[in-house]
Amino acid sequence: MSDAELNPAKTPGPEMSRPVEAGKVPLHGLELTIEATPKERTALAARFQIPDVRSLVANVKLEPMGNGFLMTGRMKAEVVQTCVISSHPVEQTVDEALKLQFSPVVEESEEELELAEGDLDILPLAGDVMDVGEAVAETLALALDPYPRASDEALAEVRHLLLTEEEDLMARSPFAGLAQKRNKPDDKG
Repeated sequence: MSDAELNPAKTPGPEMSRPVEAGKVPLHGLELTIEATPKERTALAARFQIPDVRSLVANVKLEPMGNGFLMTGRMKAEVVQTCVISSHPVEQTVDEALKLQFSPVVEESEEELELAEGDLDILPLAGDVMDVGEAVAETLALALDPYPRASDEALAEVRHLLLTEEEDLMARSPFAGLAQKRNKPDDKG
């Protein structure tokens, strides 16, 4: 018996797993609503290295397509990221259309592929199971702003506190103390 079997908590799995068996999807399709629980949102925030995932809901439809399945729908989320300039919290609303394909055959490639307008992301069918929740989580990860920025007002506050490069060099200069005394002749120290 392996360590993972003895202690399943050590085996990382998808934070928001929603497995759907292929055999349970009717020919006319299957509609699902997926909503992340508070525990799942906390785990997703840790995974994405952001302060908070406040909400995550997706309405999807799975339909048979060739030897796989087509997943369409819409995902909406409220997240908090950290400003890349000021470290202030940045609230973001994510509203993304979903259009993915689950397929038993997924070509693995070392190089990054650029998808054209009509191309679908292809996700693997694990046996005869597709993890719709993980597909939604991955879509959220891709939709996050890679360079979140705080409002202009918040950034103005931070800029007010920053020194210019010249001011920083002057402050670290051995003559900085002498310049301060020259500017404040009252100080006898």
